[in-house]
Amino acid sequence: MKYEYFRINISSLIFIIVCVEFVQICYGRHYPKCHLIEMEKCFDKLHQLKDSQHDPSFLLTSHEGLDKICRVLKEDFTGCILAYLKKCGTPLHKELSKVISDAILEHMNMICDSNSEFRNDLLEKSPCIHEKILSQQDYQKECNNPFFTTVAWGEMKAHSKHRERSPIDYAFDAGCCAYRQWEQCTMPKIRQNCEIESENILQNVIGKLLGGVTNFLCYQDIFSPGSQICQTLPTLDEQMSQVNITYADQQKFSIFSVVKMFLTRVDESKK
Repeated sequence: MKYEYFRINISSLIFIIVCVEFVQICYGRHYPKCHLIEMEKCFDKLHQLKDSQHDPSFLLTSHEGLDKICRVLKEDFTGCILAYLKKCGTPLHKELSKVISDAILEHMNMICDSNSEFRNDLLEKSPCIHEKILSQQDYQKECNNPFFTTVAWGEMKAHSKHRERSPIDYAFDAGCCAYRQWEQCTMPKIRQNCEIESENILQNVIGKLLGGVTNFLCYQDIFSPGSQICQTLPTLDEQMSQVNITYADQQKFSIFSVVKMFLTRVDESKK
């Protein structure tokens, strides 16, 4: 029951963000400080999670790394989003935002509480996930690069002036198809090279960091790689021909921004 309540809150948060965007489009001339670019600045704060010396998934392997993740997400990122909603939202937005953020932060406590059983299990399993899978260039080329490319293609189409569908349709369809493809590519490798429990740990980490958005929006039956929606997307080669591969790194306003912070793309052009 608690999980269902949380999923409803996540849906409400996304609805609020979309509503605020609509408000900015309609009233941007009167409230220039409420342009959507102000919210994009909140996503800039996620770049604190990048590490120039290590693959970013290294943060998942220590108490210090997890503390940094929690500080950035709970204080910097969420605080920025709430400040934006307080400044730009309607009275209803302002009233709901605190309730929703409290539910999200509570959901993250299993990672952020230094004494939680889940955190201890994560620290036990994450070194294998990081060292044998996420930090390996072959894995990054096979699983991460397609993820970045498809998310970038969806964001490019969402920002296009000549799009045939709504921006949110392009972003969600491409993002969810990319995520499910990444999941299908990644999880068997974790089962094979680490443990079955390690797969569950990573799935739970993603769910908690994204507040359950992936399972709520990216329903498996609708967005599996063989689904009708995902099959109608251009092939990966076609996407790559239309998108500069670095575009995914440059674009920050995406529900998959947190996932992207823990993935590394291999730049094949330098080989």
